[in-house]
Amino acid sequence: MGIDREALTADFAAVDAAVDRLLGHDCEALTTPELLAWLARVEKVRRRLPALEHAVINTLARQASAEELGGTLPHAIAEAALITRTDASRRVRAAADLGPRHGLTGEPLPPILAGTATGQRQGTLGADHVATIQKFSHQLPGWVD
Repeated sequence: MGIDREALTADFAAVDAAVDRLLGHDCEALTTPELLAWLARVEKVRRRLPALEHAVINTLARQASAEELGGTLPHAIAEAALITRTDASRRVRAAADLGPRHGLTGEPLPPILAGTATGQRQGTLGADHVATIQKFSHQLPGWVD
């Protein structure tokens, strides 16, 4: 499967430009309902963003060697994204549960927590929701599907 690197770069530039425009708005003239709606929109975007990194993290986990990464995957992510190793480890665990996977022969598989992944991609589930669902699902006995 190929990727259009120029389109990817342009898409990130468009996101940056949109955020810059949003940051430039003066919200003082908005009504209380409009301000609350603004916050709801910001939250929806915030909730969707982690879904962007799941496939990337899972691909790194599957393809990159420790030598290429300069250590463990969480260490490499922490260094690249300027986050703590604890946060990087949490992201690796989230990607394992919520990101696309591949079978032994390379066939694409849905996320382990497919419904949760869908909710995150739609912006209806936030980090706390995801953590609660992950904790619950990991406590289930192995025979529960």
